[in-house]
Amino acid sequence: AHEFGHVLGLQHTTAAKALMSAFYTFRYPLSLSPDDRRGVQHLYGQPWPTVTSRTPALGPQAGIDTNEIAPLEPDAPPDACEASFDAVSTIRGELFFFKAGFVWRLRGGQLQPGYPALASRHWQGLPSPVDAAFEDAQGHIWFFQELGFPSSTGRDESLEHCRCQGLHK
Repeated sequence: AHEFGHVLGLQHTTAAKALMSAFYTFRYPLSLSPDDRRGVQHLYGQPWPTVTSRTPALGPQAGIDTNEIAPLEPDAPPDACEASFDAVSTIRGELFFFKAGFVWRLRGGQLQPGYPALASRHWQGLPSPVDAAFEDAQGHIWFFQELGFPSSTGRDESLEHCRCQGLHK
């Protein structure tokens, strides 16, 4: 966690319990001190307001002539030969390419059957685009978007309280 602070551009601090203390001691659950938060906000600005409501997506619509409802199909994935990818990462020993909400999964250099697929097939609620992805030594997968604040897809409930700092599950 301390090294992520350096990646984000934070320097060491004299605040004793700060994640970015020069003499940082790893503690679980992870939490950011007020000094750490001020440092991140100085570099990247205040957190964006939380969206409290979403416009519901339109479901299948009835045809005018037949009154039959067409199945809802996702958009076609981008053409891998004509795409620059949003992110590429090795996760659980497999290579994942991310682009526009889709993911390509390669194992042993071979595209796996059923891919490309919607990234939400693996990670429900994953925002798009993904600008970077990373699997840490504990097997937690982190996704970065826009300002670079990490989002965990692990089941670690201790990160729930970090939503105000831009970290969320």
